[in-house]
Amino acid sequence: MAVMTMGGDEKSGEFEQYERLTELSESPDYKVKLGERFLPIYHRKYDPDDDYVTETRKRLAEARIDVTPEMFISRSMGYGVILGLSLWFFVTLFAFLIVTLTGFETGTLIGVPIQNELVLEIVRTIRTPLVVLLIGIVFGSLGWWIGFNGPRINAGLQASSRRREIDMLLPDGVSYMYALSVGGLNQIEVIESVAESEDVYGELSREFQTIIQETEYFDVDYRTAIQHRAEETPSDNLAQFLADMLSILSSGGDLSSFLDDKTDKQLRVAKEDQEELLELLELFGEMYLNLSLLPLLLLILITIMQLMGGASMMMLYLVIYILIPIIGVGFIVMISAVLPDETGTGELESKYGESTASDSVLDFSTSKQFKGLTPKFDQIYKKEVRKRLKELAREPQVLFVERPEYTLIITIPLSLLIIVAGFITGIAPQSFSELFSSLWGTVYYVYFPLYLTLGPLTLFNYYHNQRKKEIKENYTEALRKLASANDTGQTLLESFATVAETSTGRLSDEFKAINAKVDYNYSVGQALTEFNNKYTIPELARINNLIIDAQETSSNISDVLITAAKSSENQDQLRRERATRTRMQMALILVTFLVLMAVIAMMQDQFINVMGEMAEEVDTEDGAAAGGAMDFDAIDPTRTGVLFFHAVIAQAITGGLLASYLRSNSLKPAGMFILPLTTIALVVWIVVM
Repeated sequence: MAVMTMGGDEKSGEFEQYERLTELSESPDYKVKLGERFLPIYHRKYDPDDDYVTETRKRLAEARIDVTPEMFISRSMGYGVILGLSLWFFVTLFAFLIVTLTGFETGTLIGVPIQNELVLEIVRTIRTPLVVLLIGIVFGSLGWWIGFNGPRINAGLQASSRRREIDMLLPDGVSYMYALSVGGLNQIEVIESVAESEDVYGELSREFQTIIQETEYFDVDYRTAIQHRAEETPSDNLAQFLADMLSILSSGGDLSSFLDDKTDKQLRVAKEDQEELLELLELFGEMYLNLSLLPLLLLILITIMQLMGGASMMMLYLVIYILIPIIGVGFIVMISAVLPDETGTGELESKYGESTASDSVLDFSTSKQFKGLTPKFDQIYKKEVRKRLKELAREPQVLFVERPEYTLIITIPLSLLIIVAGFITGIAPQSFSELFSSLWGTVYYVYFPLYLTLGPLTLFNYYHNQRKKEIKENYTEALRKLASANDTGQTLLESFATVAETSTGRLSDEFKAINAKVDYNYSVGQALTEFNNKYTIPELARINNLIIDAQETSSNISDVLITAAKSSENQDQLRRERATRTRMQMALILVTFLVLMAVIAMMQDQFINVMGEMAEEVDTEDGAAAGGAMDFDAIDPTRTGVLFFHAVIAQAITGGLLASYLRSNSLKPAGMFILPLTTIALVVWIVVM
């Protein structure tokens, strides 16, 4: 564990490295030169204490953008001038060319009556150039606004992203600090431990890194550094936590009791934040239900207008191929903006300088670390590569379960090959008219590639998630057993052995593997790191990191294990609550699809097909006489049926993507929804058509 007081040579070396990084960051480039050119304008317009400058300084600190507000604003002015002049010039030139080449003249703009013929002639003469000039000025002003405010908006988005990640990690971070505190570490060591765990705590760790950097490089005491961070962090929750912790440290209070209380409080805050998030998702679900009915209403309206001779097929194409996908993708973007992403990769960096080999069929790290030492080691490395490649060729499913996305390397080229082969041989339709003449073209060009790509990906992703699920569902109970065994006087390693003997399943096998690795001269921390990196579950990585750090200070860490079990249980509760609530949203999405499909199918079967039969039975003149203003020949039942089929497919795909993202914050399991929905649509349309 690093300490605050460092040796002279070590600190000097780190300080020299810091100075070199500072020099690199301050090296002149086009951004610096651009900002320097506009600094005089900045100094004439803004004061150092101006509200805009103060707010910019705070936003830059929250986003961790290493530039002064003076340079940032000056640079933004440069961006605004460049983009504004560019848009003004090109838009004006484009409008001028259109007017010159086409002879376009603007008509009456406002309709102000002018009695004087001379004034009227002058107005007519300058009207078109004036409109061109105004268009250029409007776009130039828009370019200035985007260029000037764009960097500031981007900084705000970065700060917002950091705030969301910090708030999500703070409950686990506080639990981690509490466990280390009861494990015997002082406040400085606790702060350093969080700062060093960037692979687990991400942006939260970087906030504590700033505290450490201020104390080491700028000769600031850690209380002042904590206060500075509380003022500059984008997270109000972290700011309040740091302020309260500073009060405890300044008054000499018990840090462990404080962190214990804060652990419970942060759990309540996390539950409240999730409740607000779930309520927002419910609102999105209602909005999606209402907006999804819009394409249905438009399809009905356009069909009726076609019968009346007042609509073109282009309107139908826009609704099916543009509007429906835009609604689905728009809601995916909206939900991705509010749903917190899973932070971290779930992997832990080795703290022992040893190999972090895993059970992956493509992991050559054990022999690769010795490659190049001697010819013998090079030979060993080559043999291991050949051996693992043979295993991969014999059992490729092992790799696909580990990395489901690798199936796309095979399935996407194969799908393209099938499409090209079908087009060349004439099996598949070779024109748009043929495509809309039957369902076969859609089946060949859409369903075959869809099944071929999403089928294996969905299957192996399911097995991949099942492996992780077996670990996550039993980890809380295993931690409680470990704490009980450790509390009886057993070491952590002995506790692993006890739990492994009294448990079953995958987790029991992993605990046995940890014991076996320690028997082969592994450290407990390294064995835990490899176990963690085998499954890469972010929430478990934070718990495992806690156990790894705690076991380095003492063999009796029952209190730490109890804290870890409590943290794991809290995560389970939040996960179950979200799964329950989002299940209703997924059901709403699926019901929306079924309703839309049913209505369109009934319209095709009971209305469009009937109109087609009437057009066949009655000739054009008699049909017009019998149908009044209706033209039965205006609608081709087969073509319209295929278009309606495409509308249902588009709704199924976008709805499946949306349900997948709601369920797991990922689009990988989307095939679980897309494949059944599109299959239902195909069966229904085979019956209807």
